[in-house]
Amino acid sequence: MSLKLISVLKLTALFLLLWGISGFVSEVAEPIRYFRPYTLALPVAKTIPYLVDFEEETGTDTLFQAVSQEGCPVSYFRHIQNNVCFDGKCRMLVATLYWNPTGRYLGFELPKGEFLSKTDHDPFTPEEYTRLSEILADSLSPLGTFTYNALVPKAAVDVQKVDAVSSPTAPDVLDYIIKGAAYTTYKLWHLVYGPTQLEIEKLTQKTLSADLLLKILESNDLGDKMWAVRRVRPFISAHILLQQKVISLIQDNQYNLSEQIIRELPTTDSTIQRGLAMAFLKNNYAIKKLIVEKLKMASSLTPEMVALFTSALPSLQGESVASILELLRIKKINDPVTGRAIADLLRSDNNFVARKAYDFLTKQKINDPYIEEQLTRFQSKQK
Repeated sequence: MSLKLISVLKLTALFLLLWGISGFVSEVAEPIRYFRPYTLALPVAKTIPYLVDFEEETGTDTLFQAVSQEGCPVSYFRHIQNNVCFDGKCRMLVATLYWNPTGRYLGFELPKGEFLSKTDHDPFTPEEYTRLSEILADSLSPLGTFTYNALVPKAAVDVQKVDAVSSPTAPDVLDYIIKGAAYTTYKLWHLVYGPTQLEIEKLTQKTLSADLLLKILESNDLGDKMWAVRRVRPFISAHILLQQKVISLIQDNQYNLSEQIIRELPTTDSTIQRGLAMAFLKNNYAIKKLIVEKLKMASSLTPEMVALFTSALPSLQGESVASILELLRIKKINDPVTGRAIADLLRSDNNFVARKAYDFLTKQKINDPYIEEQLTRFQSKQK
């Protein structure tokens, strides 16, 4: 091979090396950002710093609150600087973590030129950043129950010598971390769901109002809705729009959310009682049962609710009929109008329904000629 050809090959190799380095630098020249949907998609008008004592986690640090022009907390964030090794010799973790106003994980951002690394300081790939964001979004991850020692097999751990990035990872936790970056994953998850989340909830609750709750309930995230529903009680009685929104979320396909809503709703308000009655008519038996159990706790039922229930009786299935009749019995509803509607059920082809109507009427003892006539006819058929 000629000297000229060798020189050309050397120059080409040098060019490719420099091009590769410049390509890598350009990849990390811009901030690396991974975000999930915002709870409130509002422009940020200002940022308010709060000095917070996070105690053993990081000590005193600044938590920033991003606020909209209307005064709604749009997001929160913290600048994180932390070693990802026990011996302090590994790469420093420098990142900004973000939360939604409900304390839900929102995303992370790395400063210009920074990147997350794995074993031997290999940078994360885009796929690994995406996976990391998914892991951080899982509030129920088993990482919440693991200790650091659970991440690394005991035989491989000498905490004075082995760092938390390059140590081999226990097989049963591999599904919950980025391979080669066990401690980075672990540390970030615990920062997301540690004391910061509680501080965020406290700050948001200080600005909580019916209007803010309405905005949060528009979120597509179930966790956001659950968070808001657990806090509606002080506001809902005086706010019709909030009542309507919350009741509209009672649906068959969201049983846990519906259960939480029914638990939180007061039963003293006539509008809420009517909303519950309408929700009863629209949903399946599981939701119907929850609503009836809730209404049993009410001091009384409004005439409108009683009328809605009794008018719906002919179109309901047996168990739903039984639930309503039990509710009316407990609330001692024994007016003739309601009684006559129930007496009509004595002619039902469904013997279970007819028998439930009979039991109700004989126990309530409503003095009405029409009811007595229907009871007599039913009794004669049973002989």
